[in-house]
Amino acid sequence: MKQLILIFLFLFTFSQSYSQSFDYQPAYSNQTSNDSNISTADLSIFPNPVKQNRITVKLKNQEIKEIRITNIVGKEVLVKKYQIPVNEKMLELNNMVDGIYLVRIKTTDNQQLVKKLMISRN
Repeated sequence: MKQLILIFLFLFTFSQSYSQSFDYQPAYSNQTSNDSNISTADLSIFPNPVKQNRITVKLKNQEIKEIRITNIVGKEVLVKKYQIPVNEKMLELNNMVDGIYLVRIKTTDNQQLVKKLMISRN
């Protein structure tokens, strides 16, 4: 009797897990839903991996309105907003420890691009 109940519960939960449909939407995407031709190929972050305390962020065909750097856990470690948008910006990374970060760029037409950055000073 116990085995019959366990089998029934297993089949019930197994069938319920297959009947659900998942609608996965990532927290960060490489491109927003606007119809512009911007992609991560237009974004350059160098040097990567970082060996010293500065990087250059460069964006083709768009202007950078905001740069956010988050660590791999999701904590924002650097936020730079620009009143006058730029195509290229050099950033100082003095207080950031070695590790993997996400660099999120917001353009003047509110599109967002995300690229991975690795800091390894050793």
